[in-house]
Order: sequence, then structure tokens, then C-alpha cells
Amino acid sequence: TLADGSGGLARVATMRERIQAEGPTLFVLAGNFLSPSLLSKYYSGRQMIDALNAARLDYATFGNHEFDLSRDTLVARIHLANFKWLSANCREADGDAFPGVFSWDTLRLAGRKVGIFGLTLQGDYPAYVRCSDPDSAARFVVDTLVQQGAEFLVALTHQTVEADRALLNREGRLDLVLGG
Repeated sequence: TLADGSGGLARVATMRERIQAEGPTLFVLAGNFLSPSLLSKYYSGRQMIDALNAARLDYATFGNHEFDLSRDTLVARIHLANFKWLSANCREADGDAFPGVFSWDTLRLAGRKVGIFGLTLQGDYPAYVRCSDPDSAARFVVDTLVQQGAEFLVALTHQTVEADRALLNREGRLDLVLGG
């Protein structure tokens, strides 16, 4: 939102349209959008899913505050999303992926095969979720994406800037980190 109170997500959607007119575009979000907010107190993140669907978000990963929601509410929001959810390191407590959440995805942009995956910092989360070591998860996914012929690798992360820098330094095959 601009200083005068105008804009918000409608402005972002308009910017996306302008940028996309110039060439291939990915619209991504690195977590903490379902919670916390004043409106999430009343809508449990539903308002954000509706707005991001309207803005045509492509990918999102979990932020630590997505886990402020109950498991059933989080899963319901995931199912309402028209965008893809990615997380290479956060799973349900039993080790299964959250329904509708993928470790990675591949797509073609400008004639290149792009691999994208999500990472979230470890933390003291509710019992229904476990986030494993982001670095170990990244190493496994990068190996997998390279084996699948990905030419450009993108990590969509919700961790510290220092952790993102360290990830880039350790993983030489990673081309880009989009952190939040």
C-alpha cells in the first residue's frame, strides 16, 4: 500500500500485468501472508487466498506464521488456492507432505527449464508440523532438479538473509534465492 493508503494488492496485480506484457514472469510469495494480520483474526487467511487468486499468484511457500493457523484451516486454505504451494522441508508431523503442497516444481520460461522449490526456517511449531533442516532439504532438491534437467534453479525461502546467503555460498548450482 502506498503512503496515501491507495494501492495494495490491486496495485501489485496491475504491476504484474505490466511486467508480464514485457516477457515471462513469475509471481511468488515467500510466506507469512495467511497470518498474522488483523483480518486473519476474523477470516483465518481466507481474504489473502481470495486476493492472491485474483492477482494470479504463481507460487508460495510457508512462512513461520502460516503455522499459527490450525492444521485443518491451513489445509483448507491450501485447497482454496489457485497457485502452487512449495515446501521442500516442512511436512506434516507423520512425515507426509501437506495435501496440495509439493517439494518442487519445474516449468519452462524463455525456453529454459526452471526448477523452483520452497524452504522455511526451522522453529518451535505446533505439533502437526515438522520443518527439517532447510540446507539438507535444499541439497536433495537441487540434486533432483539437476537430474531432471533443470537449467535454472530458484529457491523461494522464508528464512534469514544470513541463511539465504549461506545457502547460495554452499550450493553452487543454485542460481537465485527469492527470500522473504
